[in-house]
Order: sequence, then C-alpha cells, then structure tokens
Amino acid sequence: MTIQEFLNQLRDSLDGELPYNEIVSNINYYRDYMNSKKGEQSEEEITAGLGDPRLIARTIIETYQMNHDNKVHYQSYSYSDGGNYQSTNSSNTNYDRDRDRKKERDHSVFKTIGIQGWLGCLVSLIILFIVLGAVFWIGAIAFKVFIRFVLPIILIVAGISYLSNRFKK
Repeated sequence: MTIQEFLNQLRDSLDGELPYNEIVSNINYYRDYMNSKKGEQSEEEITAGLGDPRLIARTIIETYQMNHDNKVHYQSYSYSDGGNYQSTNSSNTNYDRDRDRKKERDHSVFKTIGIQGWLGCLVSLIILFIVLGAVFWIGAIAFKVFIRFVLPIILIVAGISYLSNRFKK
C-alpha cells in the first residue's frame, strides 16, 4: 500500500467520527512520520510497519471519545470526483451508546431499590449500626460465657495441676 492510499483510508475511516481539525491533525502527523521514513524504507514497508489504517483510526476515535465527554456534531469536508466541494454532517452516536451501556451497568443496590442521596447514606448508617450492634452483642455473650464457665474451669484445672506437681516432689 502506498503512503497516499494509507492516508486516504485513514481519512475515510476518521471522516464523520471526529471534528475536521482533528482529522487534519492526525493525517498531517502520519504524513510527516511516513515522509521522515521515506529515505530509509520503501512506502510499502512503512505502511506495513504501521498496520491497518482502519485499526489506527479506531484507536484515534476511541482516544478522542475518552478525552471528550460531550456529544459533538461534526461536519466533514470532502471533494467529489468532479472537484466539487461537499460538506456532510454527522454526529457521533458511538459515544452515546457507550455512555448508555455504562449507565445500565452502573446501578448500586440503593439505586436499584430506589433510594438515593442522603436517604441512601442514612439507610447505610442504620444498617451499619445494626450489624455492629449484633457483633458486639454476640461478643458480649461470648465474654459472659467465658467469664462464668470457661475461666473457672481453666483456673480449677490449673490449680489442680499446680497442687499435684507440688505434692509429687
């Protein structure tokens, strides 16, 4: 593939997906890069080393979308076969679809049951206090059992062991 074919495919893939100035900037970047490599390699080697221009375009588009959080209406310009100047309008709906998918997945438990904002915080605190209260209550019962039953048994066994060792000598 020649440099011009590569740049044309890249431009066609970016057309309608990015603002015109972004397309021109990316085309100029790749043109300058490939022209700097022209003395060292053939055009086919340079373009083969870069890979598929459609894949590069997809990466450029995704990077642009990640860096721009709003939907933008784009107008792209091209020349038709007869040399006539054409303007085509498009809007980037891929970003909207991605944003909608993220919203679908981004549901907390409280949003699912319809609790939001300060009410969700209040419910969370109440649940936290109930859980902590239950843990402390169970801990208090375990401590009482230990003090009333286990500790006396341990002391009795330790005392008997001490006395038996003392009288054996």
